[in-house]
Amino acid sequence: MKSGKTKTKKAAKPVKKTGLAKKMPKRQVRKIVINKEKAKEEPKVFVLSLALRQAALKVMAMFLILALNWTGLTAIGETLAYFNDTEQVVDNSYTAATLDFSLQAGDWTPPGRADKLLPGEPVARTVDIINDGILGFQYTVSTTQTGGDNYFCNALQLQAQQGTSTIYTGPLMNFLSTSTLFSTSNSSWLFTVSLPASTSADIEGQVCQFKFIFYGWQEDLPPNQGFNDTEEIDNTIKGGLWGEKLLINKVYYDVDNAHGTEPANEWVELYNPTDKDIDVANWQICDNYDCLNITQATSIPALGLAVLSNSTTTWNYWDIPTTAPKIYEFNAGPLMLGNTADMLILKRPNGKITDQMNWGTPTSSWPNYNANIWNPGATDVAEGHMLGRVPTGYDTDQPSDFKDLGLPQVQVIIPNGGETWSIGKTYTLMWQATNPNGTDTDLSIDIWYSNDSGATWANVTSSTENDGAYDWRVPLYLDGNYLVVSTHARIKVVAFGPENFMVQNWDMSDNDFCPPVEYELLTPEEQEQLKILLAEGIVSKEMVEGAEGVDLGLGPVLPLPPAELSPALDSLDSALDSTTSLDQGTTTTTTESTTTPPTETPDILFETATSTAESTPVVIENTEPEPQATADENPVAEPEPLVLEEPTVTLPEAPTLPDNNSEAGNSNSSEATAGTDNPAPQTTGTE
Repeated sequence: MKSGKTKTKKAAKPVKKTGLAKKMPKRQVRKIVINKEKAKEEPKVFVLSLALRQAALKVMAMFLILALNWTGLTAIGETLAYFNDTEQVVDNSYTAATLDFSLQAGDWTPPGRADKLLPGEPVARTVDIINDGILGFQYTVSTTQTGGDNYFCNALQLQAQQGTSTIYTGPLMNFLSTSTLFSTSNSSWLFTVSLPASTSADIEGQVCQFKFIFYGWQEDLPPNQGFNDTEEIDNTIKGGLWGEKLLINKVYYDVDNAHGTEPANEWVELYNPTDKDIDVANWQICDNYDCLNITQATSIPALGLAVLSNSTTTWNYWDIPTTAPKIYEFNAGPLMLGNTADMLILKRPNGKITDQMNWGTPTSSWPNYNANIWNPGATDVAEGHMLGRVPTGYDTDQPSDFKDLGLPQVQVIIPNGGETWSIGKTYTLMWQATNPNGTDTDLSIDIWYSNDSGATWANVTSSTENDGAYDWRVPLYLDGNYLVVSTHARIKVVAFGPENFMVQNWDMSDNDFCPPVEYELLTPEEQEQLKILLAEGIVSKEMVEGAEGVDLGLGPVLPLPPAELSPALDSLDSALDSTTSLDQGTTTTTTESTTTPPTETPDILFETATSTAESTPVVIENTEPEPQATADENPVAEPEPLVLEEPTVTLPEAPTLPDNNSEAGNSNSSEATAGTDNPAPQTTGTE
């Protein structure tokens, strides 16, 4: 129908607007057109639904775009734009530069002086700078105190030398060098520290601790800019005692039976390390409880030793040289030393402590306990041993300064008693000595001879080697005036350690031996001496061998020593000459009723254990028959025996005569009496 066609065409217009009709195949269009009924009922709904979908999709897309962009826009405050460029450089190398140096310091020299610095005695040490880095640098050197006594530190003087140039001279604590550019040619420093000679003794014994500080930084830059390095050297200087000083050198506190009893024979050895003699009067010696004042005015020689003990009996057990003073007088006492632990303090008269030491484990309850005590102390030694500084005077203020020293062991082998060793012959003395502190060859040997079973002694030899044997020609005298002839002879061997004379021990012959005289082996000088001894009755003829046919009477002699014997012989000759008469070739000796005046007799002829000898008359008598007078001869009056009065003699301290000599002298002497049965002494021949 016409009307239907028109409606159909009109109905198709919306399709054209949508563009769907244009895109759809014709067959579909036709189908829509042919299906008129359906087209009439649905075309409006279809087009509306499709348009809504498209619109919804657009709205959603728009919403998403707006939402996403809005979130991004609100999150970004600003937008930055960056430019970049990349370039490459090949064959490059990088090296890290360093500034680093170190110090190499030598010890203070002379060794040990920095531990006891004295005025006028400088100490020095070297410091070398070593560049351990790559960069060059400049530096300064300064000092700073880190401890010790301020007065002592301020008294110290410093001289600083760089190479051969003196950089500074002045107080140690004021030192600061100028900036110096490091160079291997001037990298060595020499620092010399000293005390002025006029330094007060008030600061002696003090300590100064300080540092040498080396500060370095990059060259061509101001200090504290760029790289830098600091190195330090620690130093300690201790002041010595430049007033009077004594050291406790040895202590013998645990006495064995062979050397006496305690506390009487305990002893302390003192050492004077200075170059001046020191009088110990009013010094103090203290143990852990008490202090004793030394009341004895005794000087210890410079670099010398002295022995201090509670009793003089101590000297009987030790061979102490005369150069070592013996101190035994105190204001109280005795000093009682503990065998397991104790201490010793030595003080000047002003109370200044010059030395102290202790052994064993100390106890703080000791009255004399102080801050300088060692804990633990030096090693406690066994009975009969001693503690001693090795070497003598070694002093670092440490317990290790003192060593345990045992005594040498000595045994006399020959002569040990019963031997007969004739004067003039050579014999071999034999002994054995061992050293507990080292090798046996370190021991030194002294040999002594006694003519009275050990009451007195004369030296045979000193400081001979410890080889166990010594060839000895037995002389008539030792030490110039000690008579060897005796029936009570003994030999003593003393062994000394290398430490000093108090490290000693000795042994002597167990029994007496006898040295008679072998006349033919005597020197001419000794033969003449023997004649004097026989004439004086000091030696009996029974002690002389090998003198058959020898005139041992008085006659011309060669005295020894001449200065001592000549006065006595001259007096004796004068006495004889005054009573000599000559008649027909016969010399008759007579005496007056009075005795000859006493004359001084040399010590060489008289030696006893006492200080003086009582006068004993000596009678010289002739045992030949008295000649008979003839009628033609004038009768000669019978003379009285010649009586020579022995003088009173002051004797030397040490040498004495053995008992047998005294008896021999007495047996040949008698008092002169009138009418004696003995014939008058006569000699024939011309004088």
